[in-house]
Amino acid sequence: MSGSRTFTILLVLILIIFSACSTEESTPVQPAPSLATIVPTTRTPTATVQASPTLLLPTDTPTLAPSATSTPNLNAGKTVTIKIIKMLDAQNGWAVGKIAGDTNDSIIFTKDGGITWRDVSPAEAPGLAGSTNRRAVAFFLNASQAWIIYYDQAPQPASSPATVWRTADGGQTWKPSQDIALDNSVQMDFFSPSQLGFTDPQNGWLLVHLGAGMSHDYVAIFTSGDGGQTWQSVVDPNLDNLDMSCDKSGVTFLDSTTAWAAGNCQGVVPILYLYRSGDAGHTWEQAEVPSPTGAGSTNLFQNDAVACGAIPPTFLTDTDGNFVVQCYNAQNSQASQWLYSTYDRGQNWSSQPLPAPFSGGVDFINPNTGWMVGSNSNADAKGSKVYFTQDGGQNWTPLSTVNWSGMPDFVNAQTGWVAAAALLKSTDGGKSWKELNPKIAP
Repeated sequence: MSGSRTFTILLVLILIIFSACSTEESTPVQPAPSLATIVPTTRTPTATVQASPTLLLPTDTPTLAPSATSTPNLNAGKTVTIKIIKMLDAQNGWAVGKIAGDTNDSIIFTKDGGITWRDVSPAEAPGLAGSTNRRAVAFFLNASQAWIIYYDQAPQPASSPATVWRTADGGQTWKPSQDIALDNSVQMDFFSPSQLGFTDPQNGWLLVHLGAGMSHDYVAIFTSGDGGQTWQSVVDPNLDNLDMSCDKSGVTFLDSTTAWAAGNCQGVVPILYLYRSGDAGHTWEQAEVPSPTGAGSTNLFQNDAVACGAIPPTFLTDTDGNFVVQCYNAQNSQASQWLYSTYDRGQNWSSQPLPAPFSGGVDFINPNTGWMVGSNSNADAKGSKVYFTQDGGQNWTPLSTVNWSGMPDFVNAQTGWVAAAALLKSTDGGKSWKELNPKIAP
């Protein structure tokens, strides 16, 4: 009896094992999931599946890499002409450029020192699709935050509300501001922005030209205290709080309350057009700036035969800043330039002559160290020189002779760029320059 029972149990076990083996063989084997298909939602994707990260500053928030199924870049490989460049370090930076085949300006970003660029223009901006000759005024605060406003190259009456676009993720997404408008009583021949700036992520300003004639440049100045979402007019021709005579070269805000407006009176009025505001642009008074020092420079600002113009100050710290003054003497047909410097927030200014009468501007990385591309002619850049100072502009040393002119943009003592007819780069402090051939990246 026990032998028969044992045999029965063994037979049942054999049948069960056979059935299980048969089931496994009939079920297809699924491959083990790879890292490319398993990305835990609570973890950051590994480097094997994540695109190259964007440059992140301390205030930046990481964003997801573009999807592999995103729209192909139709501009990939096209050359781009750099108009304005603002580098953040030796590799990363912004620019306003013109892509081959497109008559509109584009906002672009580089991660390889200016060799290749990504087009990060706001695709949502109205008026760009199908339009031509649209120009951009932009300001770049860091790798993530930037602002831009578009305008027509030929000044035209505003046909639609003006908009400032802003990004907080390096141009991956853009948001529009509320409509920017003036009071209906303000007469405008056109609405032409020329300068946009921010002192910090919240406080910014916008300079707009409204009309010109009889040696007047009618402008409006708008300010924002909420990161560019809304804009308020603090200057316009009806308010009569800023002198509307003379060409306006720009506005600078040192902080949310202290500002300067600069210009050129073309010799019509023997003054230096430089005004200061201490209440966020609501009221202005002419800044007290002494006449330039140097041979033949006595009382230039009061000389009827001399026309002097200024650009708005650039501040390198909360206290240290500078700006350039250029004067033309009609009696001897000579032009001269001076660098004005302050070390007390613009309460006092001192001047030093610049080594050349014409330039695209000066660029300082700290109150002492700066560069200038200078020329003896305003019409011909041949024989221009790159100059260097390490004592705040008291002395300048010529570094190289070039056949172009433009505004230098250095990020350290060795690395800098100039956007001239071509994009030039130096890695030895301005002693030598290499022409780049910038293209749109794939």
